[in-house]
Amino acid sequence: LGEAELDASAAAGAESSAPPEPFPSAPRCLRIGPFATPADMRAASARLQPVVARMQVREAPAELLRGYRVFLPAMADRDAALAAARRLSEAGMRDYYVVTAGSEENSVSLGLFRDLGNAEKRREEVRALGLEPRLEPRTDEVVRWWLEVAVGADVDWAPLVDQTGVQATDVDCF
Repeated sequence: LGEAELDASAAAGAESSAPPEPFPSAPRCLRIGPFATPADMRAASARLQPVVARMQVREAPAELLRGYRVFLPAMADRDAALAAARRLSEAGMRDYYVVTAGSEENSVSLGLFRDLGNAEKRREEVRALGLEPRLEPRTDEVVRWWLEVAVGADVDWAPLVDQTGVQATDVDCF
C-alpha cells in the first residue's frame, strides 16, 4: 500500500456517487490510526471518503506487546542452572523449566505472563530466595496502517472511524 494516494473508488472498494470534497482553504491534516488490519483501514477509509479532500495510506512496522516473561539468565554451566532449580523446588515452586539447548541454554524459565502485575509478583517471589530474575516484555513485529487525511477544520473524524484504539494526530499537510 505504501504512500499511494487513494481515490474514492479504491478507498471504498466501490464507485462512489458523491463528488469529491473540494480541498478546504484552511485544511486540517490528520494521521488517523493505527489500524490493525487492512480491512479495518479500508472500512474507515470508506466512511471518511465523503468528508475528506485528500487521503493517503501509510503502513509501518510496529511492535505488539504479547505479555511478559520472567527468567533467570543463562548461568555458567548446567550444574549452576540445576542448583538454582533445586533452590526453587526447595522453596515449593514447581512452575519453572531449565533450558537445555539453544541461545538460552542454562537459563531457567520462571513463567510467561499476560499481566505485568503477575510477572512482577513472580519476579519478587524468586528474588526473595536470593536469586536475580529478570522480567522482559514479549513482543511480536506486526504491520500497522494509518490514514493521512486533509479535511476542513470542522470535520469530526472519530464517529466516522469508530474503532477502539484509533487516534488522530495533526500532521503537516501533504
